[in-house]
Formats: sequence, structure tokens, C-alpha cells
Amino acid sequence: MYSAVLCGVSSPLYKVFCSDSAFFDLFGDFRGCVEFFLLQDLVSEDYSAVRFWDGWKDFSDNPIPQTVEWYLEFLEREVEFVGRRNERIKKMMI
Repeated sequence: MYSAVLCGVSSPLYKVFCSDSAFFDLFGDFRGCVEFFLLQDLVSEDYSAVRFWDGWKDFSDNPIPQTVEWYLEFLEREVEFVGRRNERIKKMMI
């Protein structure tokens, strides 16, 4: 169900997905997991790719912002993501 490769690079999370497969199997597939946790802003429209909003490319790249500008951009996008996710949560409560 979960691929060992993401963005053409071996995923360090693959072993976690396998070892916790009973938990991840509750969602059926990747799309089910994304929809359950309301993470739609983190994937492409067809759920085939993960969107990284901070310029990070793949698991061979350093994910930690290397400049103040990069860090501030990361924070701005993080706040936007949380705001959109919170709106989804509000709509579910109505």
C-alpha cells in the first residue's frame, strides 16, 4: 500500500509504515489517511504526489531552512496551511 520510494528516493518512513501497518491499514490507502486527517493541502489534486511548500525536494535534500528568508517563508506557508485545515475542521463541525 505504501511505497518505499517517494520522489524517486528511498523513503525513510517506509519502515514506519510497515511496522505500524495495522494503524495505517485502518485508512485503506494513502488517500484515506489524507482525508481522515484533513491534509488535502499537502497533496496534489489526484493524491499522487506530496506537496512540499518550503522548497524541499526529496529525502536526499536537507529539509531545514538554510536562510532567514527561507525560514520566514516556511513559517508563512505553515500558518496558511493550518488556517486552511482549521477551516475544514470548522465545516465538519457544522
